[in-house]
Amino acid sequence: MESARFLFIHWLWHFHSRLLIQLSVWFSRKII
Repeated sequence: MESARFLFIHWLWHFHSRLLIQLSVWFSRKII
């Protein structure tokens, strides 16, 4: 059960980081 929770958090963090990267790229393009 503990490993499942860790996997879920890891997946959520990975998804969040990808979203943040895409958002920052889009933001920088809009500024430039």
